[in-house]
Amino acid sequence: MIVDFSPSHGLRLIEAKDVQAKGPGSVPPHCLRSKMSSSAMTKRSPPVEAAQPLRARLQPPNGARFAAGPRRREGLDRHRGQRLMRMPSASSDRQTPFVRQGHTMEFATFILAAQRGYHQSCDSVIRNSIEQTVVSEQAGFGTAWFAEHHFNNYSLIPSPLMMVAHCAGVTSTIRLGTAVCVLPLYQPQRLLSEIGFADIVANGRLELGVGSGYQQFEFERFGVNIEEAPALFSEHLDILLKGLNQDIFEHNGQYQNIPPTAISVRTVQKPTPPIWIASGPARIGRAYREGHNFFVTAFHNGLETLSALRETIEKTAACEGKNVTDAKLSLLRCCYASDDEAEINSYLDNARFQRRLSEALHQRRQQSLDGYLLQETPTQQDLSFETLRQNLPIGSVNRVIDRLLEEIDILKPDQIAIQTQLGDFDQKTMLRQIELWGDKIIPAINKSLAHAGG
Repeated sequence: MIVDFSPSHGLRLIEAKDVQAKGPGSVPPHCLRSKMSSSAMTKRSPPVEAAQPLRARLQPPNGARFAAGPRRREGLDRHRGQRLMRMPSASSDRQTPFVRQGHTMEFATFILAAQRGYHQSCDSVIRNSIEQTVVSEQAGFGTAWFAEHHFNNYSLIPSPLMMVAHCAGVTSTIRLGTAVCVLPLYQPQRLLSEIGFADIVANGRLELGVGSGYQQFEFERFGVNIEEAPALFSEHLDILLKGLNQDIFEHNGQYQNIPPTAISVRTVQKPTPPIWIASGPARIGRAYREGHNFFVTAFHNGLETLSALRETIEKTAACEGKNVTDAKLSLLRCCYASDDEAEINSYLDNARFQRRLSEALHQRRQQSLDGYLLQETPTQQDLSFETLRQNLPIGSVNRVIDRLLEEIDILKPDQIAIQTQLGDFDQKTMLRQIELWGDKIIPAINKSLAHAGG
């Protein structure tokens, strides 16, 4: 299936069966251009104590220099209760940290910031998400992605750029991404300045993910017709590209008429930060045409769905006259490594909770008893824990490594973004999980890929 996410972001999905129904030799509809379309991994620090709260991580005792784990982190200090960071000079060149299979696989964390019930305060959900970002950097993940959603407990991040700006101040090397900014809900002129601001305070570490959205619940409350979301997305992306690439730009379109305008706050990365598109069928083609990257997900499905995804990507690239490697691909995946059955079942239970809410919001059948907290309703599409474990990289460390290597061989992504913030999964346990990936799983996978690449 292909993801159209404002994500899971929670995700609008085109099922693999819809692709396969057209036959293996057919030309997918996204090969037809829409008239609306316009023409390093960080060195890992030793893990910190997972149980230590974020506030304690960022406040050294007795005014001492800040240390991340047993080794001192260069360039971090504190003065009068405020954390100061000696910001490295940012390159003006566009950064492309991902390396193709046979060398190194980029790993990222995807943070939804979900709230499963009132036993989780919004304060704790947001602070836990920030703490996961800090630990992700220390574990050696290359990017942390942040979702965007509104008005219910599915996700508590209203602005991923605000998360990028805040996390830029508590990290120094990990790249920080929006997954995604839901473009139809924005005024693009203002968004351009906010993109520039976020890239500046992140020292050129912004990864800009954009999408069209899928939740009517959100669109109604912003006064936007969701049926116009694809056209709005296309035009707003046109405007962003003009504003990012031109000192003075103007635009005359179906939805926006902008006189000659200058954006005063410009991005550090030139000509633009890396742009990632949440990939509905037509938008993969646009990514290839314009040199962007894209997200996909197989959600809770297995190898057959990944094979169908790869076939669709290859056909789309061919339709656009491009090599399949001309665009970078990030796979969003639920993954969990443990020998503890209770831990695995808790992760799967929370993953299924997110899936139920995502489906309800996509199909416009969400229910709430109090006007806020969405009800979790079992559906016929629910998969058993046993099936989920068969389909996903979940189980022992060796099982996760072997399964991911198999999935990488099929889909050939540039990046794997593992979903770390799900429902009310225990925070201390997830921090240990992130550290486990840095200690064992990521090194083992990249060692195998390097060996396979000769």
